[in-house]
Amino acid sequence: MDTMYQHARMFGYRKDTLPFTKLFLPPQLYGRFREIYLSDEKLRDFIAAHKNPETFPVRISNTIRATRKNILDSINIDYLIPGQQIYPDYPYLQNPKTTNARKKVLKKLKEIFAVSDLADVDHNGKEISTDDAIQLISLVKSSATNRWRDKNIPAILSDLKLRLGDGVTIKFRKAERTAGDENGLLLQGVLAGEEVKQSAAIGKPVLWLIDASFNKKKKVQDWNNDSRFMYPTIVLPQNTELVIFNKS
Repeated sequence: MDTMYQHARMFGYRKDTLPFTKLFLPPQLYGRFREIYLSDEKLRDFIAAHKNPETFPVRISNTIRATRKNILDSINIDYLIPGQQIYPDYPYLQNPKTTNARKKVLKKLKEIFAVSDLADVDHNGKEISTDDAIQLISLVKSSATNRWRDKNIPAILSDLKLRLGDGVTIKFRKAERTAGDENGLLLQGVLAGEEVKQSAAIGKPVLWLIDASFNKKKKVQDWNNDSRFMYPTIVLPQNTELVIFNKS
C-alpha cells in the first residue's frame, strides 16, 4: 500500500497537466487502485468521527490471527471500517454448485421469513442467531479478489458476536446488474447509500442476500443471461471497532 501511495505522488507533482492525464488499467488493477482510494477515504472518515484518536482499537478473533505478535504486517492483513458494506467483486462462482446453492438459500429464506413467496418478506429484515447466519452464508461461494473472502466471513461474524452480542439481521431483495467485464466483475456494491446507512444503524451486522442476475447489456462468457445467483453483502454496524483480519 505504501508503494502504491509513493507512485501516486507523481500526480501531485503535475497538477498543471493533471486534467490532461489519462491512466489505462486492466479492470483487476483498477479495482485494486479503487480499493486503496476507498480505504484511505474511509479511514479519514473514521479518524474525523472519533476526533483524531492517537490510537485505534484493534481486536483479532481467535480464528483470525495477527501475522506477527508485536506488529500487524500491512501486506498480509486487511481491515473493515464500521458502517461499510463489503461484497464480492466477482460474486458469481462459475461452478455447477452455484444453482443448487441459490435454491438452498432461497428455501432457507422462506423458512426464516415464514413466507411462501419471497416477494412478501419484511423489508425491515429479521434477526437470527450468528451461528445460523454463518451456516447460511457458508452456502454462498464467490470468486472474489477484493476485501470479501468467503472463508473469512464466518470468522468476522463470530468476532462481531463477541463484541456486540449474538444476532445478525437478514435482509433480502432482487437486483439486476451489468457486468464490468466478461468474467462478471462488479466494482460497486448493490446497496444504495440510504440502505447502507439504515443497515449500519441497526447495531448488529446486517447480511443482505440478493437474488441477482446480470442484464443483457454485457454478455458474460459461458453464462446464461437468464441465470440467477445469490449475491451476498454485509453491512458492518456503526457502533463497533475496526475489524482486522488476515487476507490469507
